Amino acid sequence: MNYNLTKEIINHIFLSFSIVNDKNTNINGKSLKSKEFLINKNISFQDEYGNIIKNNIWGSEVDFGDEEICLRFILADCTILKENPEYALIISMKNSSTYGLYLTYDNGLLKYPLIGLSLDNINWIEANILSQTALLQSLEMLKDINYNINVLSNYENDYNILLDFIKYYNNYYEIKNEG
Repeated sequence: MNYNLTKEIINHIFLSFSIVNDKNTNINGKSLKSKEFLINKNISFQDEYGNIIKNNIWGSEVDFGDEEICLRFILADCTILKENPEYALIISMKNSSTYGLYLTYDNGLLKYPLIGLSLDNINWIEANILSQTALLQSLEMLKDINYNINVLSNYENDYNILLDFIKYYNNYYEIKNEG
């Protein structure tokens, strides 16, 4: 896998949707981290001192006027140390592949990038460059389309997919670091 290209694709997507900054807002002028997209779920982590950290989860869906082609986003703030932000993002559409993106900053540098792909919302694999560029191309086209964006409804399944992806991410880098 091309580590640097994956890193650039993730960085571009997260910047485009104002996940890691507040300057770009290309979802009809809204960030995926807008307060209006907060859902009634949190994600918890334990820091190195045993403290429990509860972070926000946002969910939104892009409605193109047809339920069959509704694009769903669920985003978790996985940050444990404020100076090293981490985010997991799930992008899904009915009857289509689901993508998971994970971004970690370490001392201001983007590290440990991953774009995962799931065909069944259970099993994950690392997305190849072709799949990554297809995702990027699809998201870039959103800039040119007129659509509605709403808070994510019926998000329990999306939430579980997000948790599974975060487990996959952690296992992926645990195995990679051991090898």
